Amino acid sequence: MNIINENITTNAQGVMQYRGRDVLRNVYYRVTVPLYDYNMYSTDPVERARRREAIAAYYCEVTAILIAQGWDLEDCCKKQDYDGCPQLVKGAQHLYCHPQSISGHILENDVETLRAALATAKNFSMYKVDTYEFVIVTKDDADETALYTEEYGDDVRDLIKDAFTTPRSNLYKKDFKSLWDLYTRLSIRTTRVHGILGNMDPGFMWLSKQYQDAIDAGLIVTPQDGLARWLNKKEYASWIKHHAAA
Repeated sequence: MNIINENITTNAQGVMQYRGRDVLRNVYYRVTVPLYDYNMYSTDPVERARRREAIAAYYCEVTAILIAQGWDLEDCCKKQDYDGCPQLVKGAQHLYCHPQSISGHILENDVETLRAALATAKNFSMYKVDTYEFVIVTKDDADETALYTEEYGDDVRDLIKDAFTTPRSNLYKKDFKSLWDLYTRLSIRTTRVHGILGNMDPGFMWLSKQYQDAIDAGLIVTPQDGLARWLNKKEYASWIKHHAAA
């Protein structure tokens, strides 16, 4: 769920923010490296050597261009035995330099700056820039959890109620599936969780705790492992009466 597009502010430095956190843009600079796609599976040693040289020249030049723009190689790329694509960082920003695209999350203000810098390359050509969704910069699991609390804390019980309400008291929902479906609707794209979702994501762990709290409060009926439903109207009225008296 990309909830932030209409609620972004800009700070004094011109950096986009959401709830006090920097916002980055998911970007792909599409590039062409000579010989990269040509006869990729050739067994000819001369052709293979030429292709390796072209890729090495690309890696060297793209790294130099980005370093000149204030970027730095990821620590993993500085190891002597690293033989993958260059990865560079600048604060919370990150770029992965594959011979077909330079992709990652960068400040919106830097999208055009990097486009102009990459356009000066001699060993590769950039033919297109694609920008996608925004992502929010989060520092750690605690910050990620805090973001979900800020975004959904006031409404989470109603959201869980809607997800687990059934038309009959003898009808139940599969608890994990219902909770997972709710998480996929509520998930927030961040620099830490922006691709494939997982059940160890801080956001899902936070939602699972809210679900367990509702069970502990007596708002969810769980007749057996794996099944659950929200209280029906009669049960909920009784729950309200009981808690009002307490």
